[in-house]
Amino acid sequence: MKKIIIVLSLFLYSSIGFAQDVLTKKNGEDILAKVLEVTTTEIKYKKSENPNGPTFTILKSEVLLIRYENGTKDVFNEPQKVSSQPQSGIENPVSFKKNEIKGNALALILGSIAVTYERILNEESAVGFALTVPVNDYVFEINYTATAYYRYYFGDKPAAGFFGEAFGMLNSVDDYVYDDDFSSFYNQREVTDFAIGVGLGGKWVTNKGLILELNAGVGRNLFNGQFERDYTIIGRGGVSIGYRF
Repeated sequence: MKKIIIVLSLFLYSSIGFAQDVLTKKNGEDILAKVLEVTTTEIKYKKSENPNGPTFTILKSEVLLIRYENGTKDVFNEPQKVSSQPQSGIENPVSFKKNEIKGNALALILGSIAVTYERILNEESAVGFALTVPVNDYVFEINYTATAYYRYYFGDKPAAGFFGEAFGMLNSVDDYVYDDDFSSFYNQREVTDFAIGVGLGGKWVTNKGLILELNAGVGRNLFNGQFERDYTIIGRGGVSIGYRF
C-alpha cells in the first residue's frame, strides 16, 4: 500500500511539474512560464513559480519557440517581412520609368512636326533631343532644328514640375542676308548655324505616364556673324503631349 501511495505521489508531482509553458530564447535560455498573450511584437507571461505575481513582457524577436503545456508549440524563427511599399503619392525612386516620347501640339497646329525624346538621369535631371521639321514652307522660313538639352527639375515627383534647361540648337533657315559684295540688297540664303540658349517650363505626369509639358526658351546663333541676319536670335518652345515608359 505504501508503494502505491509513493507511485501516485510521484505521478502527481510530475504532472504538476510539467503543467507549464516553456519559452526558449534564441540564446538557448529556457523560461518556465504561463503564457498570457502573444502579439505581433511581444509575448506576455507570468513566471510558473509565481503565477499570481507580476506580468512580464519579452520581445517576440528574442524568442525561438514556445512549448505549451498541452504539447503544442509555436516557432518564431522566420524573419519578419518589412514592407517596401512606397508612401502614398510618392513614386518609388528606384523603379520610376526613365524614357519619354513627346510631340509638340502647338508646332503641329502651326504647320510643323516636332518630336522629342527625353532620357531621365535621376529624380532631378534629364537630357533630351528634339527634332523639328516644317511641313508648310510658306509659313516657316526654318528648314529644320535639331536641339539637345539638359534639364533640372524642381518638382516633388521624379523629373516633373517646374524646370530650367540649357540647350544647343543646330538650325537651318532661309535667312535674308545683306549682300554688299554683289547687289547691295538683302538676298535670301539657306544659312546653317548653331545656337546656345536657356529656357524654362513645367511638366505634369499622371500615374499612368501621360505627359503635358509647356516650355519656352531663347538662344543666340554663334556663327555667320559677318552677315546682317534676321535669325541671329532664335526661339524654342511649345505645348507638348507625350508618354513616359
